[in-house]
Amino acid sequence: MATNGPLADLVAEIPTYPIRRQNIEVAAPEKATLIDRVASLVTERYDASSITTLDGVRIETETGWMLIRASGTQPLVRLTAEARTDDDVERLLAEAENLVATARSEE
Repeated sequence: MATNGPLADLVAEIPTYPIRRQNIEVAAPEKATLIDRVASLVTERYDASSITTLDGVRIETETGWMLIRASGTQPLVRLTAEARTDDDVERLLAEAENLVATARSEE
């Protein structure tokens, strides 16, 4: 800090990217099954090394990432997407919505 300046100035230099969030209402008992179906779908569509299932289903792409997870306290599935551009983040959020819709149609 003595040589690089105030922490606030250093943090201001870190690039930020667009992030979007959306909630989808689901019946409480359906949440876990829906996330399992989403996990199956993403293994068919994405490289396994880009998928993490620690807390929901997270998919890394060349332009950003998306997370589909069940709320721990509400009857919701939460979608989050972050990317380098507004167009990319909207595309990723739409893909997450599509994955949930497809998983729901398999009921």
